[in-house]
Amino acid sequence: SAHVQSQPVVPSPRTERVMFDSRKDLFGLIGAASAGVAAVILLRRALRKDDPGAIPTLKLPRGSFHPMQALISAGKDNANYGFGRLILQGCDPKIGVAQLSILGQSTVLLRDPDLVKEVLTKNHQAGGGFGKSFKGSPFDPLIDKTFGRGLFFAEDQDKVWTVAHKILSKPFSHRGVVSMVPTMCVQADKLVAALDQDVGSGRCVYIYDYMVKMALE
Repeated sequence: SAHVQSQPVVPSPRTERVMFDSRKDLFGLIGAASAGVAAVILLRRALRKDDPGAIPTLKLPRGSFHPMQALISAGKDNANYGFGRLILQGCDPKIGVAQLSILGQSTVLLRDPDLVKEVLTKNHQAGGGFGKSFKGSPFDPLIDKTFGRGLFFAEDQDKVWTVAHKILSKPFSHRGVVSMVPTMCVQADKLVAALDQDVGSGRCVYIYDYMVKMALE
């Protein structure tokens, strides 16, 4: 029987050159595609006509490249302060209103106290046009499957909202609140003691966090 000795296959210089060139071409293709996308975005911004009556877009802080990244960065120590800090940093106080788009959802942010008062007083219950609504939101189809249209996710003008708030009206009536006063006093004493301890340690104190904790307890 004949004995055949196998030898390792050594790629020719031409094969190595083709593989190297293909990788180079891949990176070049990715770079060209990225440049094309950036060019399209810049072109759309350049051709977009400014509407004098439109709500201006919120200016992102320096170093921020996306609204979500800016929001996370602004609320890195406390997520509840993210929007508030972005409003103070990027909303022109002379205008008092700006808009921000995150994940396809446009949000109108108010800085002017008069505009805030108008939204709070002219709501659906008062016969106005302002209220909580998820229509048009990309998350709207998920609400029925996950949370349902209850106390927190029902729109202000819906009958479901009225039913949910009628159920809560009795515990928060005058008699119901008076019955909870002793418990409130105990919690207030605990809050003051905790604040004294934190202030004495020299740490930064967030009153909002304590108020939420007190309300839940």
